[in-house]
Amino acid sequence: MNLESILAQFDDKVINPIGASRKKNQIIGKGYISALKALVSVINIPKPTVLTGKNSSLKLCESVASFGLKKVLIVTDRPLYELGLLENILQSLEHRGMAYELFADVQPDPTFSVVEAGLKRYRQANCDSVMAVGGGSSIDSAKVIALAASNNTEPKKLVGILKGKVGCAPFFCVPTTAGTGSEVTIGAVISDDETHQKGLVIESKIVPLIA
Repeated sequence: MNLESILAQFDDKVINPIGASRKKNQIIGKGYISALKALVSVINIPKPTVLTGKNSSLKLCESVASFGLKKVLIVTDRPLYELGLLENILQSLEHRGMAYELFADVQPDPTFSVVEAGLKRYRQANCDSVMAVGGGSSIDSAKVIALAASNNTEPKKLVGILKGKVGCAPFFCVPTTAGTGSEVTIGAVISDDETHQKGLVIESKIVPLIA
């Protein structure tokens, strides 16, 4: 079976049929895992550079600054920011002359309106890169923002498999949980605001450069 046939089958059998019902939303997890497993076997998935240990997030900031980027959009949630967990990261970026724009409006199980608001902030602030700080919700939102920004498209149009025509904006990630593993996967899940239907963006281009 060739790649085109596999992608078509997953669009038809996994992505498109999933509606707004609670039962179908329960199915999404199984379909997501199945899709990822199949794609892993046929696609060359990039691996991020992973920094671990004490002060690894500050080492990441140093790496981001070395890319010659001008302004990064920080995607996170309000509780993390208000707890002061981003303070050292933001200070490290400033110390290295890296400008940033803060978007701290991510909610659990993010919707397309959240991603669209982040994308709008990215464009208005003339950002050229994205950094997620948080759990799976922040990381998934940042993935889609970065991909939509570089492809100059609406986030909803990226739902499906390999819908990005070009690579995403330079994307970096500081995970604060160990639950989702979103910082190393090719998937992102964003929900419809009205129906709560979960949309899957499956794209090898959204793996971060450094996590």
